[in-house]
Amino acid sequence: MANRTIITDYFRASYVHLAQPYAHTPADDAKYMVSMMFPKTGTLPATIGTGSTGVTNIMQALNEVCMEQWGMDFQSACASVQFPPEWKDGDQDWKKNDKGMKIVGDVNESSVGMWILSAKNVMPVGTVDHTGENDIAPASVYSGCWCRAQLEVSAYTNKAKSNIIAIQLMNVMKCYDDTNLGGGSNQQSAKQAFAGMKVADSNCKVGEGQSFATPAMPGVAVAPAIPAIPATPAVTAPVKPVYEVTALAKGATMEQFLAPGSGWTIEMMVEQGYAVEVKQAAPALPTAGVPSLPGVPAATTAPAMPGQAYLKPPVMPGM
Repeated sequence: MANRTIITDYFRASYVHLAQPYAHTPADDAKYMVSMMFPKTGTLPATIGTGSTGVTNIMQALNEVCMEQWGMDFQSACASVQFPPEWKDGDQDWKKNDKGMKIVGDVNESSVGMWILSAKNVMPVGTVDHTGENDIAPASVYSGCWCRAQLEVSAYTNKAKSNIIAIQLMNVMKCYDDTNLGGGSNQQSAKQAFAGMKVADSNCKVGEGQSFATPAMPGVAVAPAIPAIPATPAVTAPVKPVYEVTALAKGATMEQFLAPGSGWTIEMMVEQGYAVEVKQAAPALPTAGVPSLPGVPAATTAPAMPGQAYLKPPVMPGM
């Protein structure tokens, strides 16, 4: 396999699905995605910023991986690839009627003067603000804002002997706000929405409820370790089996996923492809009220029964 990891120039985001994976049809695998629209002029609109933009480094990466893998450039390699990355000319991006049929000649205003390329990933995509230092909610990236993206460009031949050229979306930086192409309002954080509106005489505690934070997005931050589970107290009668649940959850901990108000369940984690292990442990034997036998300690603890693993591996694209 030949691959390159690159950072794109500025583009206008369209058909954004970063908060939840999306499938065009029931037969498709749901994926996180964004359609990248690059101005043909090579510059940002004057109303947005002064930076340059373009597709030169994407085309260079495509040519390099194809040459390394098959000894030919991207355009030549496309002849032997079933589903190559598709560049669209925004000047021929026709509107559709209420039945989903294209209206030839009626161009989408937002697409005029743009080169358009889509990028996807079956795994969640990281999102940061314009500084590159602060993680933001994926829903903050909307259709209409301007971004940069980290892409992995690859060329390889799979086990079925099919030639594959893939562009995988890795991370997105939100750079500029602009008119929402979906007609909705631009997404703000709660801090932005209520900036300067402090309630001076509130009787609420500062930061109240922060200990029940929503789970961290995979790849964003490593959460603190789960505290040790206290030992089962001694009893004079057998107790019901105890289930201990542990997880390796893509950089997040079980404590976060099962925190009150998080909305997560074990079943949801298994469906989303997290590695979840469930162990059934035998109850501790009583330490009082049972006579000691010769040569046998007065109280022992039965070893935990072997765990049964449930693993749903993520789907790898093109494999």
